[in-house]
Amino acid sequence: MKKQFIQAIFCPPNDQYQEYNLPSRLTDEVFSYLKDIKINRIFGWGYDNRKSTIEKIMDMCEKYNISYLPTLEVNHEYLRIESDDKEKAFFELNEEEIKRLDEKFIRDFYPYTLRKCVKGIFFSDESGYLGFKGIIHAKEVFEKAYPGYEFHVNFFSYTINEQMFWTSFNKPNYVVKEELKPFKLEGKYEINFANRLNYYDLFVDGLLSKSHFNYFSFDKYPFELYWEKCPHFMHCCYIESVVLLRKKKELYHSSFYAYIAAGQWFENAPKTLLPSEFSLCMHILALYGCDGFAYFPGDR
Repeated sequence: MKKQFIQAIFCPPNDQYQEYNLPSRLTDEVFSYLKDIKINRIFGWGYDNRKSTIEKIMDMCEKYNISYLPTLEVNHEYLRIESDDKEKAFFELNEEEIKRLDEKFIRDFYPYTLRKCVKGIFFSDESGYLGFKGIIHAKEVFEKAYPGYEFHVNFFSYTINEQMFWTSFNKPNYVVKEELKPFKLEGKYEINFANRLNYYDLFVDGLLSKSHFNYFSFDKYPFELYWEKCPHFMHCCYIESVVLLRKKKELYHSSFYAYIAAGQWFENAPKTLLPSEFSLCMHILALYGCDGFAYFPGDR
């Protein structure tokens, strides 16, 4: 198969929401525009996860020859790192429970194989280190059951605290029990700015060195809310992360792409992204030989 430069959007267009006064964006006008700007993948992680919406998205993707990569609800069961009265963390499951989970995973994806637009799966976004065991297991199950389909994961950047390192970008205050940590973040791996490339290198290798990933990405939006406080023209994390992850692409023989802000997504945002800033991010990625771009938010 000919290698394809990745041009993806994260969050598909939504269908109509009368309660929010939102019109449907699942229109020929929207999808012909996506096609014109060379979008070739739509990642199915989004607010509008109604079954009817997903079916309409796939209809439009097939009409305009754009690939669709869904995110399944069952994915979260592989990423769960804390138990409650109803559910176990992934690492607490016994062999029989893991077998049942894998069977559900395979079964839930099967209907998508009947649609010609489905190219693979978008599995996880900004998971922490403790989620890697479940990601690796799920990837190997998926690739065995559905060879030839893509499996995508997205890293967060190094601008994290220790709780996020272990858990996810969405749990900055969750305190992880010490017995769950496979090592201590101390010395050169202590989470501080001076050590940023040390602990980030450790983090990325925690996934990529354990199993071969054909695709991985990261996101950092250098012109976000903190832009006025940046001592330079953009947050240094963007360029430093691209450099580090570009090396990982070569080391692990993977395809690497990064996200670019396609606009603001905060209410009362103090800044509107300029076309020149968008272009700068794109050209940085192209300069370092990345394999494509993903745009967020794609549903605006």
